[in-house]
Amino acid sequence: MPSIAPKHATTKLQVELALQRQKTLPLLRLGEALMQESLIAADQLELALQRQNEDKGSRLGEILCDMGFVDQEIMKRILVSKLGIPFIALTGFQFDPVVIEMVPEIFARKFTVIPLYLVMSRMVVAMKDPLSLEALEILAFYTQHRIDPVMASAAELEAVITKCYGAGESKLSTIV
Repeated sequence: MPSIAPKHATTKLQVELALQRQKTLPLLRLGEALMQESLIAADQLELALQRQNEDKGSRLGEILCDMGFVDQEIMKRILVSKLGIPFIALTGFQFDPVVIEMVPEIFARKFTVIPLYLVMSRMVVAMKDPLSLEALEILAFYTQHRIDPVMASAAELEAVITKCYGAGESKLSTIV
């Protein structure tokens, strides 16, 4: 089986290059990507899709993990390697306090997201679940920017969210 280990972007330039690379990849659905890597069988995908059809609010990746067909770490690697969603290491990333303030704490915590930077009319955000349409739509509406999602680990996101929003501006200034 080919290696599907993610390469972590750590700078704004690396994130931008990864986002540009993502735009050149062919459209591939999550289930197809998992089957392509022989991580699930067609009947497992069918069962998960049936469950998703019954519960309209659930996401396929979560269902596959809940059913025990795929674990979370493999799911992240597939999202990064096959779907081209950049994975970023937040440790050492230079956060812009102005951009952070554009996303209210309630959204950051609810969707486990942190805004990274602005480029013209788009905002790049690190997310636990970069396929969450609800989060992407709410962030786009609230910020009035197009949202480009990248993926980060939930643990790193939660730590940065706590640093940024946990105790207000005094905490925010310590990470810049």
